[in-house]
Formats: sequence, structure tokens, C-alpha cells
Amino acid sequence: MNSASAPGSGENTGTLKLPYSLTDFQQALSKLKIIFNPNDEEPGPVNVTLDDAAPRQLGNDLSEALFQGGIGKCYERAWQQHRGRLKLVFKTTPDDKKAVDFCRLPWELMRDPRSGLYYGLSLATGIVRYFESDRAFTPEPLTLPLKILVVLANPKQEGLADIQPEDFRQSLESIDWKDKVQLDFLETPTLRALGKKALEPYHIIHFAAHGGYMQDTWGLALERADGTIDKVSAEDLAATLGPALGHLRLVTLISCNSARLSKGDDSDTSNSVAAALVRMGVPAVIGTQFAISVSAAQTFTEALYGRMGAGDNLLSAVDEGRRAVHQTQPGFEWIVPVLYSRLENDRLFNPPPRIYLNTFADDLDPKKLLEENANTHIMNLSPYFTDARNANWPRIIKLLWKLQNRLPPKASLVVEGKSRLSVFTALGYVLSQPSGFRLWVKQPNASTEGTELWTTEARDVTTIQPDITPPEADSKDLIITLSVSASVDEQVTAFSRQNDLADAARLKISPPQGPGRTALPDGRVALALARGTAFAIRKYAQTYERVHLFIAAPSGFALFLGHHLNACGVIQLYEHLNPGYVPSVILGGGHG
Repeated sequence: MNSASAPGSGENTGTLKLPYSLTDFQQALSKLKIIFNPNDEEPGPVNVTLDDAAPRQLGNDLSEALFQGGIGKCYERAWQQHRGRLKLVFKTTPDDKKAVDFCRLPWELMRDPRSGLYYGLSLATGIVRYFESDRAFTPEPLTLPLKILVVLANPKQEGLADIQPEDFRQSLESIDWKDKVQLDFLETPTLRALGKKALEPYHIIHFAAHGGYMQDTWGLALERADGTIDKVSAEDLAATLGPALGHLRLVTLISCNSARLSKGDDSDTSNSVAAALVRMGVPAVIGTQFAISVSAAQTFTEALYGRMGAGDNLLSAVDEGRRAVHQTQPGFEWIVPVLYSRLENDRLFNPPPRIYLNTFADDLDPKKLLEENANTHIMNLSPYFTDARNANWPRIIKLLWKLQNRLPPKASLVVEGKSRLSVFTALGYVLSQPSGFRLWVKQPNASTEGTELWTTEARDVTTIQPDITPPEADSKDLIITLSVSASVDEQVTAFSRQNDLADAARLKISPPQGPGRTALPDGRVALALARGTAFAIRKYAQTYERVHLFIAAPSGFALFLGHHLNACGVIQLYEHLNPGYVPSVILGGGHG
């Protein structure tokens, strides 16, 4: 007897009548063009031929077996209520021996009786294998960058196929992570080296290795110190990764049969590598229910992490990985990847804290912002801009310091919204480098007309020395003109004549190629130039009593500059409010 429930659609029970005995099931699988090793002995693929009618019939049989009686009625109500956008969650307990045959079936192959589409390829219906547990998993805010440890094992053994580890490495390194991911490789893929490295705070451990039946259970083929094969059982792998449970969120097992249940009367629903890791406490595991080819594995991996890097939840990313395999590989290897999960909402993490800056009240929708990310700090500053040329800048800087006190220490923070350059610069200053905050800012790209995430955590970024015209006049005042997106020199000259600063020394700073809308092609260049600019300001400003800073730049650059302006003394910022500049925030004057 099985039960089905759906939010708002009630609950029903029904008897699941499996369409095949295990013997018939093996014969049905052999008609699919998947990679399949019928002997269950040594790691390694065996190619099988294709009968075009077999997968469609098997998919129809699986749907008919599942959606009958009360379960079918519950599914029908849910389908109507949610307009076909459903998630099918197959719930079992880890030690359920009666559900073993149920769990061995490739439910991803089910076909929708209405559309004729396979559920495993559908944009509307995802499939998750869920282990019920008394240990609830609560996602925590993500601390960027996402840290992934990659284990590429290719042991030396006669008859064992080459998994082409360098190709895997290149495909992972080719993904445009937008600096949101730190990708490390385990240089020596032994069990001992894995145990040591897994203690570091990695969020994801990704395996690309052979898998097979070893030591009376399924396992992975890692390497010994001499490069020969080390057959690691599911139990030994779980024991090795156990100490990492405090930070580990996902294990990806791109290895043959890593989600396949063991044979024998003592088998239960956790008797596979993937299921054993979920039972141990890993929140989510991606495994393979059969063997998989190297090309399909690489295709799935690239699509999976590409979508995760773009912000998709785990279930959507797995579905996209299957579709990528379907679109590029012959046959039915797309049914091989499966998702085991203890996640309630398919998210490994809650989004990191977000700061939303707003100066324009008519553009603000607080309800929508909080629905997107409940951990959003909305800084509605519009009441403090009294008219086109006046603002309560002392009050604004106080609010920014109060915000800093409410934020988790050394957190990763996403900054977005619409506000003045002085506000972005001041926020970067309040969250400056010594405070330990890691900043990510949504920045429109003038070159692509899209939106990117720029970050202070970009790796391998050097400092760009800006084009500098040093000050010459002997004065107590220093005017710094920072012309990035446009030149500010003429407007600042007019301002200085009108405000008793005509005799001030002038420090002119611009990108090496000159100012322009496309002077900063990406966040790495912006960060490198911000570092060089802050160094120049620190070098020259210390000899003057008063420093005046005028900026024309993207908001993300202004945030980065403020982040690096600590130890520069007191700086008066100016904001361009038509028809010219007005004094705005004072940096370095205390917390107000």
C-alpha cells in the first residue's frame, strides 16, 4: 500500500502494482540504449542496443502502475490545481526492505499520459527520491564563494576504461562561474587524501570515477598511492565524509551505478552509494542508477553546474542536466542521473543577505523583494532626498552604519537597487575591507546591456594603475576627479570657481584607456581599478587638510572604491544633481 498527498489536493492511498518482475525488468532495461553492465562485478561499461518502442512502452507502464486508484485521483487534482507544474517526490525510509523493488525502477522514464512527454525531460515536473528522517535539514545563508572539491579518479587497471580526467577538468574550468565558485581539485585521489581535504569547508564534493559492485555492495573506484585501483565501499566512503557534515551540502557521484541498490535479500533502500550518503546526513546526493558514458557524464556535469551557477535550485539544475544529455547524446542515458534529497524546497542554501538600496520611492516594491529573498535589508532612502538638489546626507550615513551593526559578522552580501553614487561609495566604506564583509553587486553591463554580479572576492585579480595627473598647486585643499564612465573635469572646474576652490590642488584619475561607458568591461577590471585608485588617493591625500572627491563611474565601481578607502583620512564626497555638483557624504568623519 502506498500513499500520495499534494498541498491543497488532499491525500489518497492506493496499491502499487509493479509492471515487471525483477527478471522482466532487467530484460526491459536491456532494450534501452543505456550503458548497462549485467554482471554487476567489475566497474566498466557494456553497450546495449536500442528498440525504439521499448522506452515508450516502459514509460507508459511505469505511469500506469503509479497513477492508479486513489494515487491517480490525487495526482489528477494536483495537476489541475497547479496547471501541470508538479514535483514528484518518492518518499521512503532508509531501512525499508519492501520498497527496494520500487526504488530500483527508473521513474525518470515515466511518460505523461496527456502530452506523451517523459517526466525526466519535462520543464513542468521534477522527480526527487526523498529519504524521510528525524534529522531535519535547515538551509543556511550561503557564504560566497561556493566551494567545490573535485575528485577525479582514473586508476590503472587492465580492462578499465579511461575516464579522461583532463577533459573533465577542462569542462569544469570552462564554466563561467562569475567568480561565485571556488573550484579545487584533489590532486591525489586516495581515500586518505579525501578524508583530509574534506575537513576543509567545502559545500560540494564532486566525484568523477568508476563505480561498480565491490565487497558485496556498490562502491567507487578511487586510487591507491601507487595509482592502482582502490575499491571503496559505500560504507567506507560515508565514514570518510562523515566529519564533513557540518559544511557539506551536496555530493555529486558521476560514477557508474552510484545510485543502484545492491542485490540480495538483505538489501534495503539505502544500500547504494548515493542513498548511504543521504542516510548518513548529506542533505542531497546526485547519483547514477546505471552506468554512464564519459561524454554523457561531462555533458550532464557542465549543464548541472552551469544552471546552479546561474541561481537555479538543485532540482531544476538536475533536470537541465538530463535535458542536455538528451539533446547531445544518442539513446536514453538521460535517465541515468537521479537526485536523492532531504531538502524541502530543493535549495542547498538560503540566499545570502541582500541589501537593496533605493532613492526613488516609485521604484520600490518591498513585498516582492522579500518574497525573492526574506533576508533582504531594504534601505529606502527616498524620504531623505527632499528635492532634486538637497538630501539629508548626515542621516543617510547614520542609517548605513546602523545597517552594518545589524548584519552577520563577515557575511557575504549581495547589493543591488537604484541609488546615488555617494550612497554606493558610502556603503562600501561602511563595509570596508577590514570589517571582513564580502560584497557582490548587481551591475548593468554597458557593453552587453545585461546584468552581471561583480564581487570583491574575484580571484587572481591584480591592481590596475590608473592614469594619474599629480597635483601641482600648493594648497590645503585637494580636489580628486575620478573620471571612469565620463569626464568630470569641466564640471568640477566650474564648481570649484563658484565655491572658493579655484586654487585647490587637482588630482586627476581615469582608466588607462581613458573614460567611457565601456571602460570597465567586467567586475574584475572594476575591482582592479578600484584598488589602484584607492592606493593613489591614499598616497596623495595624506598631505592635504581637506580632500574633495568627484566621481563619474558605475555604481559597482563606487561600491568597490568605498570598500578600499579605509585609512585615507577624511574625504568629502560630491554628488552630481542637475545642473551640477553638491556636497554629499563625509567619509572618515566618525559614525555620525
